[in-house]
Amino acid sequence: MCANYEPIAKSRAQLLNLFEPTFDYKTDIFPAHNGPIIISTDRGLEWRSARFGLVPNWADNRLCCTNLSVKAFSAI
Repeated sequence: MCANYEPIAKSRAQLLNLFEPTFDYKTDIFPAHNGPIIISTDRGLEWRSARFGLVPNWADNRLCCTNLSVKAFSAI
C-alpha cells in the first residue's frame, strides 16, 4: 500500500471536463486523511471526499481510525 499520494489540483479538474471539487483537501494525502475521489452516479461523475488507506484488523475503531498512521509507523 502507498504511504501517501498527491491528489489532483483543483485547477486541473477542467482537464477531466469536471467542475472543481467544492470541498477542501490537503496537497499531500496520508493514511486516515480525506482526499478527493471521482465516482459515477446516475447524474454522471461526481467528486467525493473519502478517507485514504486501509484499516488493519487490529484497529479498535474501524470507522474512525485517526491514529492509524501513528500506529502503523510505530509498528515498523
